[in-house]
Amino acid sequence: MLIPNSEMTTGVRTRGNAREAYRILPLHDAILVGRSIEAELAALNRRSLAFTAAGLGLLAAGLLGGWWLAGRAIRPIETISGTAVRIASGDLSQRISIPDTESELGKLAGVLNHTFARLDEAFARQARFAADASHELRTPI
Repeated sequence: MLIPNSEMTTGVRTRGNAREAYRILPLHDAILVGRSIEAELAALNRRSLAFTAAGLGLLAAGLLGGWWLAGRAIRPIETISGTAVRIASGDLSQRISIPDTESELGKLAGVLNHTFARLDEAFARQARFAADASHELRTPI
């Protein structure tokens, strides 16, 4: 970085592993002062590696935590899905058991259980009606 001045020019620069400050005097004389910055560069590299390792650790913890939370969130859906499959296969006596009835999925499970109970009752009434009608049709007057 050069700072222009009417009489002198001053600047700071990095050359290799050295940091230098210079001043050019009016009669084209120059003053140059510098020192090695290898220790600072090494410390920066160590910090860079430490921050990278910490970032990767946080990323891994976030991924594992997200996987665990997603698994917990999906578990009730899997329960509902499994019960629905058993009901669809013909076992209308099955009911969805979700312990948290205040959540959205718990409310959905309650509505589905009520619907399945009404459907089971309707099928039972239909079976009784068919049995009664069959009996009446076989019995002579």
